[in-house]
Amino acid sequence: FRGIDESTLRSPSFQGKILQCRIGNFCNIAFPYQETIDGKYVGAEVRNHQFKRHLRGSLRTSSVWVSNIPALVKRLIICESAIDCLSYFQIKGETEDVYMSFGGSITNGQLQTICNMVKQLPLDATFRVVIAVDHDKMGKDYSKKILEAIPEAIVDYPEGKDYNEDLKNVRLLYKQRHL
Repeated sequence: FRGIDESTLRSPSFQGKILQCRIGNFCNIAFPYQETIDGKYVGAEVRNHQFKRHLRGSLRTSSVWVSNIPALVKRLIICESAIDCLSYFQIKGETEDVYMSFGGSITNGQLQTICNMVKQLPLDATFRVVIAVDHDKMGKDYSKKILEAIPEAIVDYPEGKDYNEDLKNVRLLYKQRHL
């Protein structure tokens, strides 16, 4: 799925955080959204090759997708999409990272949810917030907005458009070198 390895999908970081959702005759991937660390789901982003949308009734403006929480959190990685979170993990993630996605456009409610969640995380002494959004005008706007709320955050733009594109490029280079 979009260059993401099975080992990434099965990682303890993401167990129970990537679901299958059947709508009509289509089997889709669903990323459940929540407003608090406690795990209560309040909506979901559903994706397949044809479309991307939030389920009707999702609390889209105040919830985010969040990975599982390790015993101690070294980094919080904030991405535009869960796919980018998975891609970032595969390229340069660690098991002590927490991933959050705001689903394409960040609202003030989502930003408040992220800040509230950070206060509840078991933080390592070296904890950092990493903004890993798309490398385009909107990504820069999102970075600015997040930095206003979390000034100590650092920005880590991908080489290409987004981290999923970077992942696909890494896989392509690997294949070319091993032909």
